[in-house]
Amino acid sequence: MSPISSLLSVAVRHHRRAAAPFAALLALGLASCDGLGPVGPEQNQFATVGGTTTSADPNVALVGTWRRTVIFVDEFGDSRSIETTWQFAGDGSAARTIVTTNLTLQTSEVVVTRARWRIQESSIVLEFTDPLSAPILVDFLILDDELILGGELFTRIS
Repeated sequence: MSPISSLLSVAVRHHRRAAAPFAALLALGLASCDGLGPVGPEQNQFATVGGTTTSADPNVALVGTWRRTVIFVDEFGDSRSIETTWQFAGDGSAARTIVTTNLTLQTSEVVVTRARWRIQESSIVLEFTDPLSAPILVDFLILDDELILGGELFTRIS
């Protein structure tokens, strides 16, 4: 085997090994799809409170801490996680904390963003104060201890 063929063979084997976790994650993701796409739930269900939530008032039901964690393997084969935590206070203040971790290299980065929030019709209005930005509208749904915020599922942790 020529040196070039040998290097090519090693590169192909390495590529297949690195791609294996992606293939497994893709298969798992496709198997768990329910057809609603990444933004579910069904249309016209946002900004409502249901299930066994203790309050029918969405302002009261939203107050608390909500977390979402996503774990994946990146294109370099490193395991990573992204943990997003929203804290909505009764006084209308909010904080979003995003912790990005490279689990393989054991490094992390934390970004905290402060905001003011209020409910307007079928959305939450978020006015980021640090850094300052224009208000944004985000659809939401609260059901029991789950919050779907902008199409992403968060679980109440307090």
